[in-house]
Amino acid sequence: MLDTFITWAQRVQSHTAGPSLKIQLTGNEEPENPSARLDFDSPFAIARITFWNSGDYDAEVSARETGRTIYSGFGLIDEGRDLSHLFAPVFRALRVDLP
Repeated sequence: MLDTFITWAQRVQSHTAGPSLKIQLTGNEEPENPSARLDFDSPFAIARITFWNSGDYDAEVSARETGRTIYSGFGLIDEGRDLSHLFAPVFRALRVDLP
């Protein structure tokens, strides 16, 4: 599952990053349940999607000026679920169109 997320995150990073949106993908090789994190920094908000090999995920978007949570979601993804659809609220909050 984690490989699927990383491939998707790399595609998002290469197609949506730009001067007004910074995106960083980092991994964690924890032996029991490795994870990857996709961080976003935009003029309007900051966001993070964390995805674990188990299929668990946590996503949060906060307003840059106030720190108020704009979106928060977590859960367990079924194999084959469309990640772009699942994380669409994150991109809407960042005011970014997915590729």
